[in-house]
Amino acid sequence: MLGGIAAATYRDGLPSARPTAEGVTGAAVGTVRESLGGALAPAERAGGAGAGLARDAFPHSLGVVGLSGAALMLLAALSVRLLTPRDLDISVGGH
Repeated sequence: MLGGIAAATYRDGLPSARPTAEGVTGAAVGTVRESLGGALAPAERAGGAGAGLARDAFPHSLGVVGLSGAALMLLAALSVRLLTPRDLDISVGGH
């Protein structure tokens, strides 16, 4: 789930018009939008064009994933707290 969020955020950071503005054309535009490695390989062949887009979009996507993961963990902890009976005594009983 978090990987999907990262990929979607990364792709959103690379609007379809921007890779061509950075000198990336043709089939390489799809490769750039798929992954950071896919963005850096054509950028190196084109003399560095487009690498800045990927370097900006990738860390942004990881930041969004970190915040999303933290929000999911907080939601899970809150759910456990609200759904656990208040009079539950886990010291009684065994495994």
